[in-house]
Amino acid sequence: RMPSVVASIFKNDGHLVGSLDNWRGKVIMVQRHGETSKNVALRPAKRAYEASLQKLLGNSSEKAAAEVEAILSGWSELSNRPNWYDDVLNEKGLEQAKDAGVEVGEFLRGLGVEGPDLLVCSPFRRAMQTQLLGFHHGFLSMGVPGLRCGGRVPWVAHDDIGETPYSEAACKRHSKYLIQAWQPCVDLDECADECFHQPTTAVGEYWRRLNEPGATSPAQALQKERAVRFTQWLRKRPERTIWVTTHQGPMKNIINSLIGEELCRVKGYAAATNAMVVAIYIDG
Repeated sequence: RMPSVVASIFKNDGHLVGSLDNWRGKVIMVQRHGETSKNVALRPAKRAYEASLQKLLGNSSEKAAAEVEAILSGWSELSNRPNWYDDVLNEKGLEQAKDAGVEVGEFLRGLGVEGPDLLVCSPFRRAMQTQLLGFHHGFLSMGVPGLRCGGRVPWVAHDDIGETPYSEAACKRHSKYLIQAWQPCVDLDECADECFHQPTTAVGEYWRRLNEPGATSPAQALQKERAVRFTQWLRKRPERTIWVTTHQGPMKNIINSLIGEELCRVKGYAAATNAMVVAIYIDG
């Protein structure tokens, strides 16, 4: 069973807000997608590769250099397997998406709201699946008249909340044309035709940061820029109740941009589990 929607609901100044009745701002629910087979396979492998690199830090021998090269090549080969490309939810992820949707529905109805005014998701299939399944189980199954994804409730895919732009297969998505063919009711105006990514891998960037403390990862820096741009876009939208489904890295950066990095860290929102939802009030 998924943990309940994290409903500590902070304004920008860190104070709690009780309900929508006395609030003229927005409530934004930020969610990480459900579990995929890639998450299960690559998460422990990435930790193992990084641990191996840590042991080689400071060793300038030819043997160590060869080991580093083998580790980086091994991760590149593993993370670029075709089956990770724009992967979809596994069986556990499908159930997580449904459970999270039910909890989002209960959460909003507890605030006196029948459903979200706007759905926004990453254009990656795992995020779109998570939100679509969650919306169906949290709202459509309740029989609310006229409440339809892409109809009465706009459904927007947004590149600024896509996966961290590493060069790995799991960080790449299908073309805009294929996404539209798969989900005709999603609005893709905020998406480029093809997915942009940096020419580096997550483990390669990790090794560079080990050797250059304080160095900025180009992929992560771009992700932070996108998060700021995205939250500015959210603030300009007229809708008040917004459900956002994205990935772990973008989720952390979006919350940082909304409530500040320190509060995000203290509340533990940076370590988002699959399908976790964090609800935040912001000034309109």
